[in-house]
Amino acid sequence: MNIKILSEATINQIAAGEVVEDPASAVKELVENAIDAGATRIEVDITGGGYLFLCVMDNGSGMRREDALLSLERHATSKISTASDLFSLKTMGFRGEALSSIAAISKMRLVTAEEGSIGTAVQVEGGVIVQVSPLARTTGTTIEVNSLFYNTPARKKFQKKAPASQAEITKLIASFALGYPEIYFSLTQGGERLSLFPQILHASFEEQLRLRIDQVLGRDYFSSPPYQMENRGWASHPLQTRINRSGQYLFINRRLVISPLVSRAIKDGYGTRIAADRYPLFVLHLHVPEDQIDVNVHPQKREVRFAEEGVIYEELHLLVQTSLGEKKVPFTNYSFPSLSVTSDLSPYLIFSQEKEVVKSPVVIEPQAIGVFGHFLFLDEGELLRIVDLHKAVARILFDRQKKEGALESHYLLIPISLYFTQAEAAWLLSHIEELLKLGFMIRPLGEKSFILEAIPIPLTQDEAKSSLEEIVHQGEVSMPLGDLALCFGRKKSSFGVQEALLIFKQLQQTTCPNLCPKGNPTMQELRRDEISLLFKKN
Repeated sequence: MNIKILSEATINQIAAGEVVEDPASAVKELVENAIDAGATRIEVDITGGGYLFLCVMDNGSGMRREDALLSLERHATSKISTASDLFSLKTMGFRGEALSSIAAISKMRLVTAEEGSIGTAVQVEGGVIVQVSPLARTTGTTIEVNSLFYNTPARKKFQKKAPASQAEITKLIASFALGYPEIYFSLTQGGERLSLFPQILHASFEEQLRLRIDQVLGRDYFSSPPYQMENRGWASHPLQTRINRSGQYLFINRRLVISPLVSRAIKDGYGTRIAADRYPLFVLHLHVPEDQIDVNVHPQKREVRFAEEGVIYEELHLLVQTSLGEKKVPFTNYSFPSLSVTSDLSPYLIFSQEKEVVKSPVVIEPQAIGVFGHFLFLDEGELLRIVDLHKAVARILFDRQKKEGALESHYLLIPISLYFTQAEAAWLLSHIEELLKLGFMIRPLGEKSFILEAIPIPLTQDEAKSSLEEIVHQGEVSMPLGDLALCFGRKKSSFGVQEALLIFKQLQQTTCPNLCPKGNPTMQELRRDEISLLFKKN
């Protein structure tokens, strides 16, 4: 066995691999540096998903010539001085190897200037400085990265495709915008503006955050009026949940992080108001003393750990309960008439209010017993009513499409990439207009690849993707509308009681609440004496 000291170039490339996993991680490091430099305007420009070109330009404090050169050295940083500083960070990070790591695997150009001084331009290729020259620039820093991974082909081979990388960077910039509503952010891809988040000034932080949520996530992110968690953020109404934690944004000391403890504490705060397999949406900012939090659990500080986990759990649990206030509602004995149907109460069925609806002539005041699978059980005194929620959803969708000629869509923050065989792609191209009427907005990206930009409102992203793939695989978009509505209705696997009650009330406002589009019953009734007969001997 021959033991050798690695070359400096190899060491730098290994270090780069720890910091720069992909274009998004490079953008993350550069944007964090810009924030730490006091920037109020950060513009990101990419080409080819960031592999061909990425640029981060800011109006921060900038650097002098000596500092610009020193910043390209490994372990050079302005953010810490001693090891003890690692446990009391007040900046986005401390990594001294970020710029040097990016420079080691790309052709990079750094242009920077302090206020009142001439700027400096530094050209680096593969970690080697090839040119340094004075250059006029306003205060701030611009870093241009060309040909990322050009000298590490083995790593480049296993990178994501450009569209996936672009989507990841888009999501990253959105998260920064939620963390810093007072900063202007923009993202451009190949000359096309993908994201623009103007500064929000002259407002309290909670007002800034609420407005930035609308900018970043859209006004329908909280389709129900959200609950304000003191001055820290916003959480969704119990009726609005998701099947995973994708709708949760946690910022600790302004850094986007993941904390299973926080997610669990907030969900537990809702109690039985949400189903066990559903998760609330929230955008939450926490400020924790630096010595009470460990940000070094993950190499890129994505996950955090608290010194006093029990205290944090109890505080957040109580915070959510307090935020729900008088709107707390038990699942059992829930009075149905207290629910009001509007366009923004249901997380699953979000419909505009109808101008003309055919209402059931019978005024029903049931109480929910519970949900079993996709069946809702209602106590109506002498009757037990069982509602098939799949068929109820299908009837609501059917009426909606018949009335307006198309299902409503909502745009996705991150478009979904789709890939088909050549035959399937050709079929899809010839049926895009018909699919648009069903709520699918599709754009071809290549010969066999497509981008799904908007989906029918009743469906989640996963449900919409599987529904569309099912239609394409069958090669049949002109299936009867009733079959299609039932197909969409069956995509929902679980329901909360409150959600089920809203579906039932919306069903009552359809043209034929007792039958699904295929003519099968949406509900069944059992009288009290019929139930008793089930337990009598012959």
